[in-house]
Amino acid sequence: MKTTKFYIFSLFIFFSHLHISAQEKFLFLQNRFDGFVEIINKNYTEEKLTTLKNDFASIGVAFNFSNLTFNQKTEITGVTLKLKNKKSSASLSLEKTNGTIPAIKVGETNGIVSIKLVTKSRIKENLRIGPSKNHPTPLYLLNDNTISSDLFKKINPKEITSLLVLKKKEALLKFGQKGQHGALIITTTKQE
Repeated sequence: MKTTKFYIFSLFIFFSHLHISAQEKFLFLQNRFDGFVEIINKNYTEEKLTTLKNDFASIGVAFNFSNLTFNQKTEITGVTLKLKNKKSSASLSLEKTNGTIPAIKVGETNGIVSIKLVTKSRIKENLRIGPSKNHPTPLYLLNDNTISSDLFKKINPKEITSLLVLKKKEALLKFGQKGQHGALIITTTKQE
């Protein structure tokens, strides 16, 4: 009897894990395809940096911060940042004796991590995440219907039953020129 209960409990845990894995896979693939970028500024707290560390960990990137110092207004005056994945690593150490740190862009795009200082005139440009001239938009299919990247980002991960990524060659064979930049085929529980 105990073995049966343990087996049923194990199956429950296994299938529960599959549900979470589908959500994690969706977010992982979306972030890997579009890139994951965050701008750290002087107003970040240790809690925000810890949340960012967890966000990076969810896509397989190690993010660490240390030597965090604040002024009387609780603005960051010094920090050491490190990013690392299987392909690359980056680090930056800042200590301001007068003033606060500048905005810092940290992220991973196409599997390469980077940490860069952001000037005020370039902050808006660097906040853009997703397709660009150098990284064109793939074909998004939701329940066999073509959708925009904006609609793709609004899909509830809990409703995804499958997600298939086709790289350029496979997508071209299956969809012709529409698939020239790859394809993401999503099936959800809501069939509209």
